[in-house]
Amino acid sequence: MNPGAAEFAEIARRSLEAEGWVVEDVDDGVIRAHSPDGEEHQLSFHNLHPIEDESTEEAVARWLTLLAADADEPPLQSSQVVPAIKDHGFLVDLRQAGMEVAFDPLCGELWVVYMQDLPHAMRLLTEDELSEVGFVGPERVDRAMINLLPQLKVEQHAIGEGAYMLTCGGNFEASLLLAMGLWHEVAEGASGDVIATAPARDLVFFTHTGSEAGLSAVAGALAKARQTPDLEYPLDSGLMRFTDRGWEAYVYEPPVAAAESREAAVERWVSTVLAQLALGVALPVLSWRLVAPLGLQPSTWTGVAAVLPLLVLNRVWAPLDEYPWRRPTARRVQFGCLVFIAAELVASGAHMAFVEAARQAWSWPLWLAACAGWVAESFRLWKGDGYLWNRPWTAAELRASR
Repeated sequence: MNPGAAEFAEIARRSLEAEGWVVEDVDDGVIRAHSPDGEEHQLSFHNLHPIEDESTEEAVARWLTLLAADADEPPLQSSQVVPAIKDHGFLVDLRQAGMEVAFDPLCGELWVVYMQDLPHAMRLLTEDELSEVGFVGPERVDRAMINLLPQLKVEQHAIGEGAYMLTCGGNFEASLLLAMGLWHEVAEGASGDVIATAPARDLVFFTHTGSEAGLSAVAGALAKARQTPDLEYPLDSGLMRFTDRGWEAYVYEPPVAAAESREAAVERWVSTVLAQLALGVALPVLSWRLVAPLGLQPSTWTGVAAVLPLLVLNRVWAPLDEYPWRRPTARRVQFGCLVFIAAELVASGAHMAFVEAARQAWSWPLWLAACAGWVAESFRLWKGDGYLWNRPWTAAELRASR
């Protein structure tokens, strides 16, 4: 249940009554509004969330504007029916508010509902409305996915060793659980069974039972999402196993943690601490070579500016283990930082080679160490820790047929 729904409903009441509507309470966060020309609308605000820095008043105004814009939409067409994933609590809230919608079971607490894809918003559909356009029987889920998939650009991102996340624009990620062709394609390359979870409308994580690290990463991401109070459009989802029959509940029992091997510890130290240390020392020391060709005098701020991309890179790394779903945005920032650092290294190296020779015996070794650090950070980003690599699926791979 949305804790702000009651506040949204009260703001909507005041706004509608000011325009001559008659408004009555139906349930907490749900109102029934009668327009001056006799139309009746039942409005539930449990699925309304402010966007970014939007105030509650602005969010309600947006919601009411969409309602007015969609009031004159043409009748439902079969091509407009798309599926969405909701949890049991959402359906209970609707039923308590006197709203009946069409739904089908997915797995555990997750259910499939059907929506009309309108230019300005999405509208929940009833069984009668679906029947009118021929959406009956178990195949209606696949038919709805066939309508939805061409609208999506689906990308796969790594969130850890053997663990991945799907993105497709921020609204229908959870609905990708219904793209059976996609999951069959994933299962073909997996070691063991595919395990997935959708803790929010825009979050889908998956791994396979052959990767203990992947299972741990996905289970950890699910646990963190559940503990995030400001997570938008959360779903009461657990771990699920993909089978030929669809999704079924899966229970993950983490093994007793083993001590990190010496080789793994050395690799982690070299790939993180030493790489960043080399860059952190070299960039400010060599920064004067960046401004010398411009006829500028180096200063403390020159060194600070030179090391700033590294500071941003490290600042972005920090929360990713805790909030892995932020990686798609983080990878773009990190890639930009590495481009700036590469430009600094190329410029300072060229200055030493062609303009003014190295003043100290350690100048070239320091520069080479910084280059090695840059390569290590780039590899760390490329292999998935920073989310550099992604792959879009083709339309054939996203087939909806089971």
